[in-house]
Amino acid sequence: MLSQRTKDKFDFSPLHGKELIIWPDNDEAGQKLAKIVQELGVNAGAKAVTMLTPPQGKPKKWDAADAIEEAFDISKFLNAPNHKVKRTLSLKNRNLLIENQFVGAAPEQKFLIGDTIPLGVPCVFAAAGDSGKGMMTLDLAMKVASGEAMQNSFGGLVSHHGSAIILSAEDDRDELHRRVSRLDKMNTRSGYRHDLLVVPLPNEGGVFPIMMKADNTYVTSPEFEKIYEEMLEIEDLALIVIDPMASFVHADVNADPAAGAAFMGLLAQMATETGATVMVNHHMAKIRDKDPVTTPEQARNLIRGTSAIVDGVRSAFAVWQVDEGVARTRCTNLGISYTRNTVFDGAVVKSNGVANRDIRHFIRNPNNGLLEDRSEDIRSIIGSEIVRNRLEYVFNFIDLQEQAGIYMTHDGQDSIFDTISSTPDTNINAANLRDDGRTTIKKAVTALLQAGRIGKYKRTNQGSRRFLGVVGGDLYQAEQAIINGGE
Repeated sequence: MLSQRTKDKFDFSPLHGKELIIWPDNDEAGQKLAKIVQELGVNAGAKAVTMLTPPQGKPKKWDAADAIEEAFDISKFLNAPNHKVKRTLSLKNRNLLIENQFVGAAPEQKFLIGDTIPLGVPCVFAAAGDSGKGMMTLDLAMKVASGEAMQNSFGGLVSHHGSAIILSAEDDRDELHRRVSRLDKMNTRSGYRHDLLVVPLPNEGGVFPIMMKADNTYVTSPEFEKIYEEMLEIEDLALIVIDPMASFVHADVNADPAAGAAFMGLLAQMATETGATVMVNHHMAKIRDKDPVTTPEQARNLIRGTSAIVDGVRSAFAVWQVDEGVARTRCTNLGISYTRNTVFDGAVVKSNGVANRDIRHFIRNPNNGLLEDRSEDIRSIIGSEIVRNRLEYVFNFIDLQEQAGIYMTHDGQDSIFDTISSTPDTNINAANLRDDGRTTIKKAVTALLQAGRIGKYKRTNQGSRRFLGVVGGDLYQAEQAIINGGE
């Protein structure tokens, strides 16, 4: 074993920030030396240190040179799960001290889609079959690569631009061509500021596994390793789309938690090393008509597979079809014809950081088939309906109270708000106004006054016009009598 004096003769500073892989000889001396190098690499600030374990059954002193001579599968050996590049933990590493680790301002959270999908993380996009997942991710990739600002996708604004890659296992070149043409009728794709690589695998030699099970371990395929090396060479890579997950994983991620965890770990490694958001399209279970989804939590629970799939990513977005009655109402409000598979809701259903978890409302564009966010339009309509309903409740409340000889004012003593608050819920108008605040009720009264549906009237000749009544009602008639002479 090397002494401290001997260790000090070696300069390991060039390893700072590098990934170090140590392949020891298959004997005791080789293991001891490898551990010394491992410690020195960590102390030198290596980005990651991996200690390889020689395969069982190999002769004493077997090493990398022997592996080359016998045509050993080195790639498979290096990529075995127990050899994944990782930092070797050492509490002697002074970089772990809080004053050394967390210096200055914390890094800003960057988003691919503002407040919705973070940049540089693995993300699951889940929806039922025939919802249009592929169309939505194609549209997102086109907007990311275009470099154009103020473009909406997934209910948020695309906030980071760069190159994008789509690995499509199910759609061939002709189908993708038709989709691109529908999304980009003006052929703006010829002027994109960044590269968008669309890979129709049915036309490019067929689908290859990204991860597969071999000898009870999960490994990456040689085909993927080659293309991944090329991904790492793209400096401005912002988005990688894998569509769909099931076609690229030759393991049972739906039933085997270990398989799900291994694949999600691989996606996390890809996101970290490329700096891109890695979005994988995945299926949700079919929604029963009698049990529609109404919350993001319900949608999350319908994502197929083990909990490792959602738990293993930083972000998950889901889209689900809404109840038919709700869908028909939205189409009527928007002035469009109702058809099945047109109206959807969507939301962030998992996020390890800050994210907008509001439910977004999507309507399928009949011209290109894309689910488009119409949340603002729908909320505006709903808000208008609420206002209209509130005005009717306030008007009816004033009318009925006036008929009962109960006279109210806009505000102050005998105000309509105080009267509503003290009226039992058996009065349906009061019941529907119960949750509205004083200011909201006052604004509703003002709107009715401006519309000429109610007025402020006096009850005596010397009194002031302050009592609320409907036009043509008892107070109106009483005031007219006063004006014409006499109380």
